[in-house]
Amino acid sequence: MNIAGEKYLYLRKDDMETLLDKNLKSVLNDSYGIEKIFPNALILSKDGVYYSFSPKNNTYKELKGFKEMKPFELYSMLIGKNIDNFYGILDEEGNEVAPFIYDDIETFLGANEFVVKKDNKFGVTNHKNEPLTEVVFDKYIQDKKGIKLIKGKETEFIYFTEQKERNFID
Repeated sequence: MNIAGEKYLYLRKDDMETLLDKNLKSVLNDSYGIEKIFPNALILSKDGVYYSFSPKNNTYKELKGFKEMKPFELYSMLIGKNIDNFYGILDEEGNEVAPFIYDDIETFLGANEFVVKKDNKFGVTNHKNEPLTEVVFDKYIQDKKGIKLIKGKETEFIYFTEQKERNFID
């Protein structure tokens, strides 16, 4: 696989994971677990603390306040909870994309838009943290083309825009 323009070999056996460089030497310190792989960085964890790791520079950056990744999340950014149990989104370098103020975030594979939930109300935001609706809707329904938001008898439809390039490696 390519990460930051360099070739690496990702190996996994049982619960053990490692990343090897072109000389088959381990790039990671042994005690780090690989959580997510992006084009230029990895998200690692160790003892309940998350880090963004650049294999090219061999640098670890602690993701301060980030407590828990959302399980089974395939969105092209890092979605999870902070120490105050609010959801937000970070990019591969650990920079905040969506603030940690939401009760939940629902993403859709291949789409730039996502649903945010706050105080039992829903709204839609995109990958640039541009609110596409206010967080005032009672429910939402997702289909192939987008998200239908419902508030009483009012509805609003937000069309999905496709992610141009996937920002992570499956």
